[in-house]
Amino acid sequence: MYNICTRVTPGEPQVWLGDDKAFTFDHVFDMPSKQSEVYDSCVTSLIEGCFNGYNATILAYGQTGSGKTYTMGTGFDVTFPQEQRGIIPRAVEHLFDNINKRREEAKNDGLPMPEFSISTQFIEIYNDEIIDLLAENRNKRNRIRIMDDDGIILLGVESKSVLTSEDTIKCLKSGSLFRTTGATLMNAESSRSHAIFTLFIKQTRIDLIRKEDGESPEQEVVTLTAKFNFVDLAGSERLSRTGAVGERAREGISINTGLLHLGNVISALGDRTRKVTHIPYRDSKLTRVLQDSLGGNSVTLMIACISPCDRDFVETLNTLRYANRAKNIKNKVTANQDSQTQLINELRRQIMQLQLENQELRQGKLFVKNDGEVELNDVYHENEMLRRELNNANVRIKALNTRLTDVNDENINLKEKMAIQQIANGNANISNQTGNEDAAESLIKGYLKEISDLRSKVVESEHLITHYRKQLNRTNDEYEINGLDIIEKAKHDVELGKAYYNQLSNSISSPDSNGNRVIDDDDQEDFFDDENDEDFETKLANHNVELANLMESLASKERLIEEFEARERRIIELTEQYEQKIASFKMKIKQIEEDREKLMNKIKKENKDDHTSKAKKEEYEKRLTGLQAEIRKYENLKREHKKMLSQESISKEQMKKLRQEVLEAKQHRVKLIAQMREQMGKHNKELLKNRMMINKLTREDQKKIMQIRNLESRSNQQKKMLQRREEEIKNLKRLARPVYSDRVAGRFRRYMNGSTPQKARNKWTVFEQKFNKIVALRRQFELEEKKLMRYHEDRQKSIDLLNTLKENNSDEDYIADDLDSIKENIEYLDQCIKNSQGVIMQLEDENLNTDQLFDNLDPDETEYILSKLANSAINHAIVASQRDEELKEKDLKFNNLQPSSLQQAQKDDQQPDMNKTFWVMKDNDNNIDQKHCDPNSLMVQSTYDSSNAANQNKSSLNGGGSIVTPSIPLCHVSNASSLK
Repeated sequence: MYNICTRVTPGEPQVWLGDDKAFTFDHVFDMPSKQSEVYDSCVTSLIEGCFNGYNATILAYGQTGSGKTYTMGTGFDVTFPQEQRGIIPRAVEHLFDNINKRREEAKNDGLPMPEFSISTQFIEIYNDEIIDLLAENRNKRNRIRIMDDDGIILLGVESKSVLTSEDTIKCLKSGSLFRTTGATLMNAESSRSHAIFTLFIKQTRIDLIRKEDGESPEQEVVTLTAKFNFVDLAGSERLSRTGAVGERAREGISINTGLLHLGNVISALGDRTRKVTHIPYRDSKLTRVLQDSLGGNSVTLMIACISPCDRDFVETLNTLRYANRAKNIKNKVTANQDSQTQLINELRRQIMQLQLENQELRQGKLFVKNDGEVELNDVYHENEMLRRELNNANVRIKALNTRLTDVNDENINLKEKMAIQQIANGNANISNQTGNEDAAESLIKGYLKEISDLRSKVVESEHLITHYRKQLNRTNDEYEINGLDIIEKAKHDVELGKAYYNQLSNSISSPDSNGNRVIDDDDQEDFFDDENDEDFETKLANHNVELANLMESLASKERLIEEFEARERRIIELTEQYEQKIASFKMKIKQIEEDREKLMNKIKKENKDDHTSKAKKEEYEKRLTGLQAEIRKYENLKREHKKMLSQESISKEQMKKLRQEVLEAKQHRVKLIAQMREQMGKHNKELLKNRMMINKLTREDQKKIMQIRNLESRSNQQKKMLQRREEEIKNLKRLARPVYSDRVAGRFRRYMNGSTPQKARNKWTVFEQKFNKIVALRRQFELEEKKLMRYHEDRQKSIDLLNTLKENNSDEDYIADDLDSIKENIEYLDQCIKNSQGVIMQLEDENLNTDQLFDNLDPDETEYILSKLANSAINHAIVASQRDEELKEKDLKFNNLQPSSLQQAQKDDQQPDMNKTFWVMKDNDNNIDQKHCDPNSLMVQSTYDSSNAANQNKSSLNGGGSIVTPSIPLCHVSNASSLK
């Protein structure tokens, strides 16, 4: 069981390593991503570019077992499902589909179909040797030669022509079968070589050259070539993890060497400061073959495959940094055309330019001076300016003519209106005679029009009255039914709240006769007992649940009260609206009656027909009757509202009572919370007191253990100090002779020209400080990496132990404490792993590049520093040789002491001590360490000290051995004879 140490930012091409280290790339694909997503996002455009003559390369890089071969598809098998196909099979199918598509398009356009020639190569670089996977004799060596066009050509490598995608896949499959693979501890089918599958694409097509003068386009024959490299790099690996030996180890060393040279090339190309002028392509066959792809004429895509497992944290960090450096490389890509096509295109551009100049000379834009130079003609530009002004003037004239036509039409219309007005004025004198009779008629028409308007308003009011009546009835029903339900429900909730309070009060505390709180017998027991703590926590949880229910009940009652008040306000607003409507109708009726009276009086004065007056009167009376009926309906509604308002006072009393009950429930809740807090405070005080006692005893025990460790550590330090002093004395005696010979001193004076010895020594001091810093950082990085690996191993052992306990014991309650201890240990190790990962990333950020050591050094200073560095290396080599000799002597002594130790052990077995008990555990080197222990104490507590790695390796009691889980018996034997 391992943890995930990477995560992808949703919607962003960003991957996080750990908690605080982010890397941003062009595309990022998470674990659930499919092969089709990778291809569509990254590779589709590269295939399209090949038809335009652009080279392309896809590099798959990552640690062993991270999925490079799966992603690229170099291990393709026809039995693979469609969704698991890699990049190469998809690219081959896409390529030939586009070829067929372009042929169909040319056929539909009436053009000759383009001709395509596709060939393929498949090689591997194994132990820095190039092997042709498609050749019958794969042991034949090939040599590399660079052509004039900077293209890498492999002489002696067989190139097979293919006509269909099936032929290409067949070549891929046959080459994959002969690729060198092997099994390691990290990958059952590990690629032991770098594989490069290459497609050569040559096309001859007809392009149409369109002209600007409208003439028919010309046809041009274009020949384009492209090369597509699919590179499946072997995975970087560490021998300590792969367990490779012999031939596998040599293969791993060769793989890492090639990747190192590739990394140097990428670092040199991606150097933003551009200090590096030499690119080391010739350091390995891999970088030499990929010279076009790295910094050359190629569109290069690098796919970094990483493992999300925290066990592979260091490899994942290195891969991401590797890809981050490659991101800074900038290639210059140009289309690959044959020389004849390029020459024809260049000549065509020159012809078009000369034709344009000739046309400008004819138009007068240009003129030729006496010396043959061509300049712009000012007269031509003046004519152009005058021509533009003339065009603008013509536009203005057209606009003025249009305006003049509109004005004439408007003048004619005005004259016609004037004539009609004069005729109307002549007839006006005749009509004045009957003016008195028509005045009454016009007045009646005015009143009839007003009556019609009022009739429409009344109809509209009737619709509004109907709408408000329906709304009022619905509100009354809700008020009569739902209002009572709300009140009854609120009362019921208040009763439930009181019941909750009484139950909680009785369960928490009950006062005795003296007014003191009575505590159960279980609460009076010792708090060292775990069962009492569990009972208290259970009671506290129950109280919290009941308190939450009470608060929820109070909230619901408050919501009901607010809803009731809102409905009451709504009824009042509707009542006011109805009263306003009734008042407005009364005003209208009064106005109509007044108008009717005025009209009737006027008609009587003018002695009009009685029949017409009666008809008018009856009509007005009908309308008044209808309006009065509507008023009576509204008055009935008003009485109903008064009845409702009388009931409202009763509802207010009930609501007031309900609010009082809610207030009392809130007060009860406050008291309940206060009592719970008081009980919790007392419990916490007692628990704190007991914990303080436990911590005090623990500290005293730890002090004794630390004293023992300090004494052991001091003893070991003194021994090491004495050994170091003896070695220093030996080195000083050996180095007491002069450092420089006469010849070296002469050379020193010679290359100090332009400098001083003091300046050179200062440069050496700075160089030595940087060098020591790099050594210290890398050493610390190595130690942290080993510590991280040890944490992973310990966690795996704990997980195995946990699974073993679960399998061997059916009753998990019996081993519950042991399981909890193991789980706590696993959580602790997870935290240690996370901390170690953070330290590794910090060290990686602080790590210096070795190229920075020789910055700002002239040749003489560099020579001096190299001589000093050589002397220092010789001295360190001598010291290392001496230590190797001492180690061999100690090994020899150890081997000589083993027989006597076995004899002594046999004597001890013959005379066992029955009163002693032993426990056994292994340290990191699988050495048996046996200790005496009390027969009544069979548990061993293992602790990890991540800050002091040295002490962990000194004593098995400090967690330096195999996983020792807290509170688990290791190996209990009755006497020493059982240790055989």
